Amino acid sequence: MNTVQIGSSGPDVVTLQQDLAALHYTISIDGQFGPGTQAVVIQFQNSKGLTADGVVGPATWGAINESMASSAPAPALIQGIDVSHFSGNINWGLVPKDQVAYVFCKATQGTGFKDGQFKTYMSGLAAQGMKRGAYHFLEFNGISGVDQANFFLSCGVDFSASGVLPPVVDIEWQTSSDPATATALNQYIADNKQICLGIIQDWLTTVEQKTGRTPIIYTNASFWNQYFGSNPALSKYALWVADYSHTPPRLPAGWASYLIWQNSASATFAGIPATAVDVDQFNGTEADLNQLANMAAA
Repeated sequence: MNTVQIGSSGPDVVTLQQDLAALHYTISIDGQFGPGTQAVVIQFQNSKGLTADGVVGPATWGAINESMASSAPAPALIQGIDVSHFSGNINWGLVPKDQVAYVFCKATQGTGFKDGQFKTYMSGLAAQGMKRGAYHFLEFNGISGVDQANFFLSCGVDFSASGVLPPVVDIEWQTSSDPATATALNQYIADNKQICLGIIQDWLTTVEQKTGRTPIIYTNASFWNQYFGSNPALSKYALWVADYSHTPPRLPAGWASYLIWQNSASATFAGIPATAVDVDQFNGTEADLNQLANMAAA
């Protein structure tokens, strides 16, 4: 993390404020390092025997991270995974159901890519009676949210069926085989924040209207805070947060809780040939998960 101090603003300040709030300090989470934030930092530094200068550099960041790790009990969450064609030919009958309670599968990206394994994965999961869901990787730069939503829905998932989880939109850094192209795509987001927020909202609204299900947003704090920050219209949606470094996970600005936490990208399971699989923890009870998957209570 970068050094922040009085007068600083932006994503690192939001992270600082969120961490201090999680450590039970009273602090506003607004991304502005003003006198109030400085006073709380000095209070924290005094409690840790640090130089109480109100400047958050490497030593203070380290103490905050250590405090976060030691103060957070290991959550008892329900584990699932997410997969794409990179996961290979999966034998769902061999996947241990005591370790994998649900699976999200990549369906589409933009308006030009359908995952070649998606239908095979979803039918295999259904045959095994496993909870399953579909996600779309959102693209920006000239591709409308409505068109992307319709492309995603063209995969033919019946979101009203038993065992099917809500639709998910994956919002993160843009990717490309050419690093220069990826840089330009991400710069487009930075230069066109309101347009991109409109694309996100249009996707969510279209999918919700056509499926009757409220979508879930997948993202991570670093990306979201850098490009979008707090946005009440979007933070009302349930959050699937990616964070491999912190327990509990760092949340993007605007969210106070998470529904799903992707906390690893390097797990292995019987039946899955891929050497690295994303692991996701559901923040709720089995009854909550069943309800989310359109399943009647036992």
